[in-house]
Amino acid sequence: MGKRGPKPIDPRQLRLFAELYFWDFKALAYGKSQNKFDSALYEEEVRPLTKLRLNFGERSDIMEKARREFFNGNIHMLDEKTLARDLGVVHLSQKDSKMREAAARKASSKIRRSAASRVLASLLKASTAEEVRKICRRAFREVETEIEPGIYAKASVARWPIEDHSMFPFYLSKHAEQFLLAKLDTRFPRSTRPTSNEKKIWFLSCALAGAVQGIATRTAVNILRSSRPDTPTTPMLDVHPWLHVDPPASSVIPAIDEQMPQKKRRKTS
Repeated sequence: MGKRGPKPIDPRQLRLFAELYFWDFKALAYGKSQNKFDSALYEEEVRPLTKLRLNFGERSDIMEKARREFFNGNIHMLDEKTLARDLGVVHLSQKDSKMREAAARKASSKIRRSAASRVLASLLKASTAEEVRKICRRAFREVETEIEPGIYAKASVARWPIEDHSMFPFYLSKHAEQFLLAKLDTRFPRSTRPTSNEKKIWFLSCALAGAVQGIATRTAVNILRSSRPDTPTTPMLDVHPWLHVDPPASSVIPAIDEQMPQKKRRKTS
């Protein structure tokens, strides 16, 4: 029989999940920078490397180096031609690597994914689990992509400004009930100040991470406390998939606070 009682909690794993969801929530609010790689351009740039050869100047330099090394006695048990051939192979390998690196840099670029503020607004305004799941079902779209010349396959591409392989919409849909309860929690930040935007996102991220790990919202928040991954005093786990960009002063989050369920205050006599 197994041990009775609650399962042990791994704070580091809990924080890992919370940080991943935090950056995805934040991408919905403010957009994100994303690396784009042009495979066709890269293949075009490296295609001539199949015929890469040493030019006259390189051959002359290698022969001179081999002759110098051989007669100085630095290389033993090799004749001058064998040494020159080996040096030529090494030089070609280094040249090939440098040219491939240059081709990769040329094929790489940064693009700016626009914020999906309406999606975030809809998630925060949702009052039923089915509403949340309906929103999450539109997170990806299927496209037909060429994986090899003449061979096509269907692939999922993110509509939201998140990575194509992100599990964020899946877990948000799966734990929609816990997400809704987190918004009603008394500790959920309800200030309309722009400085509270990230606090709201972090609270929801902690709640979702807790739901994935089978932990109550309050327990997850108590473990992770109020330290956010984008604050200088917080040790990062290096799991964020995009470079942080300072958000604008205004955001969609304060604008929908009035439509979120508010806790009634008791009247004092």
